[in-house]
Amino acid sequence: MSGDEIPAEVRSATRPALLRRLVTGVLGVAVLVAMVAFLPRIAGTTWPAVGDLVRGIAPAALLGLGGLWFTTVLAHSVVQTGALPGLGYRRAVALNAGSSAVASSVPVGGPVSVAVNWAMLRSWGFGRSDFSTYTLVTTIVMTAARLAVPLVTAVVLIGAGGLPSVAGPIVAVSAVALVVLGGAMGVLGAPAVRRRLAASAHPGLLGRVARGVDAALEESRAVLVDRWLTLSAAAAVQLVLQYALLVGCLAITGAGVGLTVALVAFAAGRLLSVLPVTPGGLGVTETGVGALLVALGAPAAAAVAAVLLYGLYMVVLEIPIGAGVLAWWRIAARRRRQPSAA
Repeated sequence: MSGDEIPAEVRSATRPALLRRLVTGVLGVAVLVAMVAFLPRIAGTTWPAVGDLVRGIAPAALLGLGGLWFTTVLAHSVVQTGALPGLGYRRAVALNAGSSAVASSVPVGGPVSVAVNWAMLRSWGFGRSDFSTYTLVTTIVMTAARLAVPLVTAVVLIGAGGLPSVAGPIVAVSAVALVVLGGAMGVLGAPAVRRRLAASAHPGLLGRVARGVDAALEESRAVLVDRWLTLSAAAAVQLVLQYALLVGCLAITGAGVGLTVALVAFAAGRLLSVLPVTPGGLGVTETGVGALLVALGAPAAAAVAAVLLYGLYMVVLEIPIGAGVLAWWRIAARRRRQPSAA
């Protein structure tokens, strides 16, 4: 993939900050390794105890959870096709798998996964504006959905009899983050700001980026207004399925917690997954959710086994699958180029 194949907006976002992102990525991987290594000790158990629980899980149960995980991928494909009209479900799943594998496996995964998205979409005939709209809409929808989970959890728990004290800070942080996200979207989408961007007289790259941002914001706004119901419903279904996957992981490891405790843990996990500390939030999410489950009464070994199993499905499993998808895409793209070259 040459530099000319990547939009100027992507190059300008990645090149100047490459070293900083690389250092941040390496530190993130170091945090991931440290957290996974010390997770049993933080939760008050040992690796042998966790290993004994995992070895006792029936293969059929693991396959069943794998099938449930795949339904979350299918639900996300609805978000993707809603964000980019003309994108089919099969290609949406391939796009998600390929970019997620890169984002979860390399230190500078975020910017590289954006470049992978652009390369795949371009090979399928989509243009710069399509790519920008897809990136903005999917990012906004999924970030807002994850941040909304603690607030929905609070409403459910209050209606069911009361909100645990440990959930208070989670709800507060989520509410503040949603307000910040909404404010940023409001400022960027404000007519005055967009007119200023569109009328930018800056020459060269800066002017092109400013006008490109204005066009992307307008197209994204149109997609969000036109398809908000489909996007919201698909994101909600995906999160419900992810919650069901966590409940399944807790059940087969013998954590013995109820749906309420699982819901609080899931809300905390979705909030932590937004933090770009490690690739895919792996390590940070598992440590925080595992410690929370233990604090809410779950056996330490079962809690650690459950959150690691959940992370295996949500993050780790995407890496080999996504690598296979990227290999398939490269071969298919090469075959499509050969007849035209001839």
